[in-house]
Amino acid sequence: MHTAYLSEVAVEELPMTIECLEAHGDTILAGTKDGTLVVVGRDPEGDSANSFGQWHLLDAHKLFAKRPILQLKAFHGAAKAENGGGGADSSATLVHLASLTDEGVCFHVLQAGTASEFTLAETVWKTRGAHMFAWQEEHSMLAVAVKRRLLLFHWDGQRCTELKDMGLPDTVKTMTWCGDAICIGMRKEYSIVDTRTGAITDLCPTGYVQHPAVVSLSTGELLVNKDGV
Repeated sequence: MHTAYLSEVAVEELPMTIECLEAHGDTILAGTKDGTLVVVGRDPEGDSANSFGQWHLLDAHKLFAKRPILQLKAFHGAAKAENGGGGADSSATLVHLASLTDEGVCFHVLQAGTASEFTLAETVWKTRGAHMFAWQEEHSMLAVAVKRRLLLFHWDGQRCTELKDMGLPDTVKTMTWCGDAICIGMRKEYSIVDTRTGAITDLCPTGYVQHPAVVSLSTGELLVNKDGV
């Protein structure tokens, strides 16, 4: 019998409630209800016979956020360091982390020479009250759902620039980027939002599902949860 997935316990008995998870390379980031960022990594000295490797707790940042961490996204971005000629060294990359609490989206940068120390780079105050975001790494674009609005930003590695503020017919329950467009799932409908014009095109009804879900595939196709399928 084919087994599609194998499970392994990474960390047991954490003294806090996990609200969200993000995987980045061999590191797992966990956002908790009390605002702690938990960082779990593989042990390079672990048992090589174990295909999962040995996991251990790298760090727990208790002052990472003042509110529950609702969503995390780690990605690589260009470093804004200056080279010897006075220009930006675009060849260097840093690990960036976007986090969401009910106070909004924050961007953090991994400190040089560390494996788990993040420095706050910017808080995007207009996203206060947001309940989810979607990140497009190709063009460093951030889409944020705030009630019945969809906000678009561009992140240059140091600051966020607002590009659009669009009204929606209902609250977003799920969303993902699909090229330059965004597929959103609301209570009754999946729709495509054109980020250039703001036009909204209905895709299909959600059916009787209580929690719409959409996933963007590398082929450019979309998978949606409709009528429980």
